[in-house]
Amino acid sequence: MNKARNLDEFIEAMRMLQMMPQNILYADVHGDMYYVRNGRVPIRPEGFEFSVPVPGAVSDTEWLGIHDYDDLVQIKNPPAGFLQNCNISPGTMTFDSPATPEKYPSYIYNAEADGTNSRADRFLALIKEKDKIAKEDALAIANDITFHNAEEYKKAIVDACETGASSGPKLGQAVEIIRNWDGRAAADSPGMTLFYTWWREMVKRDEGLLSKVQAGENQADTVQCLERAVAHLKEKFGRIDVPWGEVFRMKRGDRTWPLSGVADKGLVTLRAVGGRDKDDTGVLTAYRGQTAVAVVFLGDPVTAYSAVPYGQSDRPDSPHFDDQAEQLFSKCRLKPTWYQKSELMENLESEQTLEAEAPLRTE
Repeated sequence: MNKARNLDEFIEAMRMLQMMPQNILYADVHGDMYYVRNGRVPIRPEGFEFSVPVPGAVSDTEWLGIHDYDDLVQIKNPPAGFLQNCNISPGTMTFDSPATPEKYPSYIYNAEADGTNSRADRFLALIKEKDKIAKEDALAIANDITFHNAEEYKKAIVDACETGASSGPKLGQAVEIIRNWDGRAAADSPGMTLFYTWWREMVKRDEGLLSKVQAGENQADTVQCLERAVAHLKEKFGRIDVPWGEVFRMKRGDRTWPLSGVADKGLVTLRAVGGRDKDDTGVLTAYRGQTAVAVVFLGDPVTAYSAVPYGQSDRPDSPHFDDQAEQLFSKCRLKPTWYQKSELMENLESEQTLEAEAPLRTE
């Protein structure tokens, strides 16, 4: 794969079927783009529902071999001119996707044609607004922190509290915080903190309630969970107008920084970072999600921007132990990777020469 000089050579390498099941996306300097849901897929006999356990002690359910690579879900150079995948269906990876369920066995397609999530919906909404994506647009998309469905949920919460379901004026401040929230999981946003806390209360009650809330249903649950969210924030922080970055932190050694973005139980932004409250303090520490953000521009020459959550060194005494956490990741910023050798050589911090004590054996 890494030695491929074009799409044909890349596909030839993939035909070996030596990678675990993955969404694989490819693009190159020649203008080609490609998607395959890779993996060694057994040929399953007809007459059984393989989405549930089947008898394993009878020959009728035995595999009939392994599917050829050409049987796998693939998209090559889609008419819309882009591909994206945020753990979604092949049917929603691009506008008018050619990868539709009727072209594949159900256990190979293994998704609803319109299967999507808030990250994918947000990306499609952003890209639909533009004929072309400039460098600044691409960098902004990689660090986008807007929750796609925020306005629908905001309206549902405010309406529920203003149509008689509210238990009184004690929610007045909370309603105004939600009303004024811009839908972004920004470190300085108290609206994000209150909305996140309400969301978690709804999930604890019944995750299925959230889709009904969007439709304006379950107003009593909506209000009761907002009351519980208010009580939680007052207990942990003494107030309800708490900036998100005070609640959501990234930690390296003994230092912490405020974070933007979110990824928790369906509440997910394109900048997907999840946290957990191990000590029941109300403060979430980031521990999963985006681990190697990169934006690559396949021009001449190739250029790229990236950031890792902490730093390039695991040594606490190194200046690169947490420099990217402080200067980049916590601030939604990316740095140039100095992809070209000439750029790299202009930015050397130190050099070290290794000399062998004896000639290396070539046998």
